Amino acid sequence: MNKIFKTALLSIITSLIITPVIQAQNQRAWSKEPEAVINDTVRNFNHYFSPATNTPIFPDKDGFIQRWSLLEPIEKLIRTNTLFTDSYLKNAFDTLYFHNQFTIIPRNGEKVKVGDEYLTWHVLDSKLFNVKLFRFAYGLHKPVYGVLFWVVSTINTQEELKNVRMSVGSNSASKWC
Repeated sequence: MNKIFKTALLSIITSLIITPVIQAQNQRAWSKEPEAVINDTVRNFNHYFSPATNTPIFPDKDGFIQRWSLLEPIEKLIRTNTLFTDSYLKNAFDTLYFHNQFTIIPRNGEKVKVGDEYLTWHVLDSKLFNVKLFRFAYGLHKPVYGVLFWVVSTINTQEELKNVRMSVGSNSASKWC
């Protein structure tokens, strides 16, 4: 039997992280992360992500999407939260950073040119109910503040889904399409 799959959802997340740098000793005082993660000298994201396989993955029992294509962070030269206004965010989120950015379905290792540099897509499965973009950038030895993330997830279904609702959250600014 030939199954026809339809793309039910393509969610694109853009997020700016512009929180000031926190001293490590203060971070330990209120972090809920394991001590091994706080003292991470290897700088990886293995506590949060695993490499995606060719096997399809489904949302977990609570409906959380687990497979994500994450583009390495796009640097934004921001030194203060005072620039973090509605008009700044609208402009930052509506800027064309790379070709086909609103229609791309990236593959692991694929590169796109953003400005003068090439950034790589990483297809990963989240081990948690959320996607820790800070830890993703940190694990890649990339900037973690003053950056914009471009994230894609595709959900394929055997039939059209009606009345689907997506709930999202962000501890920074984000735009979901």
